[in-house]
Amino acid sequence: MGNLGVKATAGDRLRVAESVLIAASPGLEDSNAAVRRLCVEAIALAGATLEDIIPNLKPASDLTPMDRMFSEEDPIVVAAELSLLADLAEKQARPLAARLKDSDAETRLRAARALKEMASARSWLIRRGTPSPARMKEGKGIAAPGSDPEDSLRKGLLAALPALTASLSDPDVRVRLEAVTVIDLIGPEARPTAPDLAKALKDPDLFVRWAAARALGNIDAADGKVAVPNLGRQLFDPDLDPRLAAAATLEHYGKESAAAVPDLTRAIGVGDAEIRVAVIHAIEAIGPEAKSAVPALAQALVSDPDDRVRQAAAEALSSFGPLAKTAEPALRRALDDSESTVRKAASSALLNLEKE
Repeated sequence: MGNLGVKATAGDRLRVAESVLIAASPGLEDSNAAVRRLCVEAIALAGATLEDIIPNLKPASDLTPMDRMFSEEDPIVVAAELSLLADLAEKQARPLAARLKDSDAETRLRAARALKEMASARSWLIRRGTPSPARMKEGKGIAAPGSDPEDSLRKGLLAALPALTASLSDPDVRVRLEAVTVIDLIGPEARPTAPDLAKALKDPDLFVRWAAARALGNIDAADGKVAVPNLGRQLFDPDLDPRLAAAATLEHYGKESAAAVPDLTRAIGVGDAEIRVAVIHAIEAIGPEAKSAVPALAQALVSDPDDRVRQAAAEALSSFGPLAKTAEPALRRALDDSESTVRKAASSALLNLEKE
């Protein structure tokens, strides 16, 4: 550290973060807004320590007996410290959620960012498979008690979910954006937020709209169906990213997106090629209930200047089978397309027209 040349280990950093969490916790209720801000910020930094360390830890599947022998520090000890810090973070989730309703905008913002650090750390744990002490000691006869850090963070974030949902209507756009980002990171278990995310699709800020569409894409179609009308309208957003996110979510919902077929049909000819292809994929995912889009798909097949769009249109028509019978003239015309991928897709679609 510094001129001494001593490097803090992962265990050292985790222990410092634990001390910070314990020391900062009482200040969340302080009557002075400046104190509350600083304490929330300190907790956010402790959460950032988790996010920073986890990607550098070996996943459980990669650990070998040699790791314990030659590591700078015992991986099981580090896992125990990680578990303890996650447990402490879980206990701070509700107090942080309470600060999302703070009268001071900066405190609300920092509270949302602290929860985002927790959510990001949990995402890393899910991706990396970093083990709990209990998992690491399995079969080794090592006593290292501790809970699963991913589960601890999950419980904390779910406890904060109602306050995060309410923050989607915060007057400060920064708070709204952080809140929707946390919800996005929580993933499928954020399904109770679907109605509020649907409203967030109309937010004046493009980044909030974009994040809301992404978050809805992580939620089960049955829960997210409430947002389908607004997702359909977002296909005409002034900015490309929210439009792409809306199309991707509608594709993810499949047949539950049927209410958006009129908007999807109109969007086939709007915007650049990337969004036109994404819209066609969403129509294809809906299936037979999107058969009213067949004429628009046929038109795209013969007139769109981009071969990717023409190919996507032919593939979508192929998926409709006999329901795309009215598109036969367009498909036959596409057999002479300049691009082989379009010709091949059109040929397959023509064969599917005859299927029962």
